[in-house]
Amino acid sequence: MNIEGEQPTDSYVYDQANMIGAASADGKVKMIRFQGIVEGIPVRVLLDCGVGETFLSAQFAHDKCLPIRKMQSSRQCRGAIKGEDGQTVVTTVSEYTSPLAFSIQGYHQRMKFTLADLDDDYDVYLGMK
Repeated sequence: MNIEGEQPTDSYVYDQANMIGAASADGKVKMIRFQGIVEGIPVRVLLDCGVGETFLSAQFAHDKCLPIRKMQSSRQCRGAIKGEDGQTVVTTVSEYTSPLAFSIQGYHQRMKFTLADLDDDYDVYLGMK
């Protein structure tokens, strides 16, 4: 979604995320888990309405031989993984995918993913901010 200055153009995703975010009466952004599909492969998706980047597990992408590209320069990212104490970890990312077929609950789009070492609980970290 948001790779080196690119912005998504499909408003449907934002409309859905805003509806989910608005459902949070306490002002905290909620994270919701879904089942999705990337290039025909089932994935576990974590939706976080408060984050603007979308990540794919680097291990998943390499294991499935998905098309991967190097970023022009590495950069820091925060939020895709948590440390042992539950604190957010800052990690360096340097790869992203070519546009991949992504489906979630009847919605289909080709999109790029930043590769990161994600928690073992999910394969895709879908940011919507």
